[in-house]
Amino acid sequence: MSSLESQLSELVVKNNEQINEVFSITETLRDLPQELADQKERLESFLRAEDAEDKFDEVMKQQRDTQRKMNRMNKKYACLSKLVKDNETELTHLQTFISSDTMTDIKQRLTDQDKYLKCMEGKQKEIDEKYRKRCEDMDAQIQANYDELASSLHGHFKSLQSKVSKEISDTKLLINSLETRNSEITEQLSNYKSHNQELNEVKIKMISLESENLKLSKDVAALLKRSLRDAWPACRMQIDNSDKLSFKKGTILTCFNSCLLNIGNCYNRSTGIFKAPCKGLYLRSLMLESDNRMATQFIIYERKGGNEAVKGSTHTNSHQSIACIVTVLELNQADEVYIKSLNDIERIKFNRFSYFLCVLLQQM
Repeated sequence: MSSLESQLSELVVKNNEQINEVFSITETLRDLPQELADQKERLESFLRAEDAEDKFDEVMKQQRDTQRKMNRMNKKYACLSKLVKDNETELTHLQTFISSDTMTDIKQRLTDQDKYLKCMEGKQKEIDEKYRKRCEDMDAQIQANYDELASSLHGHFKSLQSKVSKEISDTKLLINSLETRNSEITEQLSNYKSHNQELNEVKIKMISLESENLKLSKDVAALLKRSLRDAWPACRMQIDNSDKLSFKKGTILTCFNSCLLNIGNCYNRSTGIFKAPCKGLYLRSLMLESDNRMATQFIIYERKGGNEAVKGSTHTNSHQSIACIVTVLELNQADEVYIKSLNDIERIKFNRFSYFLCVLLQQM
């Protein structure tokens, strides 16, 4: 009896191992229909997709994988058949010794296992259903976000397009304005060149006139020196200073600091006044040339017994920098002649051709 129990125990252990192996193969075979269904579903989804032709290689690959799994299953099935056939005698003996309670327990375990698998399958379906709903919700949310983003981008694009159009329009207006301004500047430049040419011609004429006046002054001085009478009163004062000068309105000019001629000392350089030594006709001349083209006006005054009177004026401006005046007037003894500025002048620069001349022509 002890030997029989030992043999039975060995058979039970061996049988349990075989049962476990059977369960393993059964589980594999149980999952096979689901795997085939999944393969079928994926194949149908590939066939429904627009890019099915592009996924043909992937389908073929999955089919080869399935074929390999089937081959493995066939091998396991053959192994199982061989195992059952090889252990048929032992199973017969086992059935003899195994009690009905043991088989009932095994059946109960199989039943419980099957219920567990069905329960797990139900839970898996619930999980799949939740996952599917979650994916649908995510797809809907993504689509809504996409629509909102597309609408926002479209509005932003319209606004940006409007701003760009306005900038282009403003730029065109600015270009047209600049072109018009350029035309005006070109025309002004042409006029300036024309005026500059005229100014150069006037300057040449004034230089020629000044040269003639200088020659006339020299001739007058020579005639005075050759006079048989006493020396005739005469003065020619010139500006010989390159510094820039400033004058206040109504101030007598004392800037003639170079004495070329002062017969009788009738001109006072410190006061800028010529005083007539006798009654007669006097030649008076004033020539001013500005190097920095400033607008100025100078007046020749005559003072008789304290009464001041204007006897001539000259002016310069930005287009005409040379001014000259020549007059012949009657003066009594002790009458005064001088020059004043009509307005305030700052930093004017006279060249060396500027002069003041007063000569007695005929004594009366």
